[in-house]
Amino acid sequence: MREGLKQRPLTLSVLTGVTALVGGIEPAAAGFVPLSQSFGTITASDTHSSSSGQTSGDFSATGSDPTSFNLFDTLGGTRALTGVTVTVTSESSNVEATASGSCASSSTGVGCGASATNDSTFSALISIAGPFSPLTQLLSTTASDSCTVGTPNTSCNYNESTSNPTLPNQFSFAATIGQLGLFVGPGTFNVTPRIDLAGEFSSFVNEGIFEPFTTESASTSWSGTIDVTYEYALVGAVPEPASLLLVGGGLAGLGFARRKPKRN
Repeated sequence: MREGLKQRPLTLSVLTGVTALVGGIEPAAAGFVPLSQSFGTITASDTHSSSSGQTSGDFSATGSDPTSFNLFDTLGGTRALTGVTVTVTSESSNVEATASGSCASSSTGVGCGASATNDSTFSALISIAGPFSPLTQLLSTTASDSCTVGTPNTSCNYNESTSNPTLPNQFSFAATIGQLGLFVGPGTFNVTPRIDLAGEFSSFVNEGIFEPFTTESASTSWSGTIDVTYEYALVGAVPEPASLLLVGGGLAGLGFARRKPKRN
């Protein structure tokens, strides 16, 4: 009976030491840090006008709105970054192309016309330790119209416009394992929504026309939000020296307690 009583305090000390040791280690767990910002409406437009002859060319215009985000903070090394996702969501957008003009003639069967193509590329450029642009989306719309003068000394007008008001709801970028280190630190990085407007335009005016006028234009607008999500895992903390001593003492005591007492 006395042997049992002698061993019990030592056993309790071992349990106390193990509990302290386990309590000093932060369990591994996953978490998320979401960051979200809206970017303002960005626009790009280009217009070409002609008063005579046949013309053609390319549209060219750009619009952007840099948006800044904080890099992942390790908070003293207790968290390790395991994933980064950047998502761009469209709230409103419109891609438009317009071809318009007028002409008059002193003879019959003469006409004029114009066409326009809007090929807009939407992108989100990530600028961190050197820029790279993983997010892109191309949308197009076209407009083409013409008119023919049927009798002498008459004129006609034309105006054709097409638009595409819908962008894909969202598109996203997920960092690779090799890119995770670029997102860690005390600074910031930029995600820049951008429109690059391109496309072709052309117009024609037949001979015998007087007072011809053609206009081709293209315009694009876009607004929305950018979401950056950091996924992380908790890193185990180093046990305190006091906890290690307590466990060591308890194990040593248990070893002594297990030795058989000498008989008188």
